[in-house]
Amino acid sequence: MNGNQGSEPTINGKTARELALIAFKSGYEDGTIIARQQHMSSVLGAISFAFFLALFSASTDTLSKPALIASEILFSTSLVSNILIFFLYKTLSGKNEREYIWDIENTTYAGIFKFIALATPILGTFSLILHFSVTAFIFSVATGLLGVFTFLLANRQITSRLSKLGAYQRSLLHAERDEDYFKSTEHEFKTRSTAEEICTRKYDYCLKNQEKQLIGFITLNHQAVVGDVFETAKSGSLSILRIIHSEETTTLICKKSME
Repeated sequence: MNGNQGSEPTINGKTARELALIAFKSGYEDGTIIARQQHMSSVLGAISFAFFLALFSASTDTLSKPALIASEILFSTSLVSNILIFFLYKTLSGKNEREYIWDIENTTYAGIFKFIALATPILGTFSLILHFSVTAFIFSVATGLLGVFTFLLANRQITSRLSKLGAYQRSLLHAERDEDYFKSTEHEFKTRSTAEEICTRKYDYCLKNQEKQLIGFITLNHQAVVGDVFETAKSGSLSILRIIHSEETTTLICKKSME
């Protein structure tokens, strides 16, 4: 970690905001965020459609109530907007279209449209509760506000705790208390891949010999590390000496394995 005093600290020349943007963008590059938003839009669209199915049993007098009319408008807006978003993600979910979705997501117009798609089913639900009971509406709004404040206060507490932990760990490093530092990291949250992700994940590599001559290409079910030995149909057993990363590909420098 570096950075001049009085300026924003950086890691490898990048600020925390830049690193967060890189991590967020990677979710679009591998399609995970696109898949999640597609799923969320389908759920919100299904909820909105279920509201109209329930109206078949409502009487004519009931349908003329203001709160229910407001719910109809909000849920109809939610239904159409979430269906459009779902089909956009479904149609452009391929690798070649992900950059286009990323570009769309970074426009103000798309942000407003997505906010409408998310807010209308929530407001429609509150309006529906108001139609049945004012008391229930008051309690539901109070519960919603309590939830928002709870998460805001929880986030503030987490930020404070992480800040104190970071300061403590930096003091350990400055004091060269490496053993205590590693002990302080033992309880850090570690994201682990599911069994399905491990089975379906693929890694493509370019193979070269020690003279940097191209041997071929290979796809593995795990990330390669120096010292790994693997079999190829053309070159037999190869041992990895070095791994070279570039923007286009990852290259494995290999030699013939004697094992």
